[in-house]
Amino acid sequence: MTDVNQSQNDLQNSSPIQNLVLYVTSNKVYHIVIALILMIACYFFFRQPIYSISDTDLWYHLSGGRYLAQFNEIPNSGTFSFIAGSREWSNYYWLFQGLVYRVYAMSGYYGLIILKAFFF
Repeated sequence: MTDVNQSQNDLQNSSPIQNLVLYVTSNKVYHIVIALILMIACYFFFRQPIYSISDTDLWYHLSGGRYLAQFNEIPNSGTFSFIAGSREWSNYYWLFQGLVYRVYAMSGYYGLIILKAFFF
């Protein structure tokens, strides 16, 4: 009987926030809250890559990766631009371009979605 009195005294002496934390962690509500948080996080984690289809840099990086795979050299001129003339520049994205092109060549656009969802 003393344990019940002690827990009632603890509830009376503690703040409402502590009471809420004790209630949530002691019941099934805790598991439901954690499951909802994980579901919401997964929704936003997997939803984001699907809506960025209009990213035009992706197609440029795919072209750079294709050039890298075909000619076995890093593209260092603006060969993909139809507005500006061909000029020398340093391609800092060559490794990313090669990776993205390999993933796209093996699994298509769905592979790029999975790559972005898990790594970027």
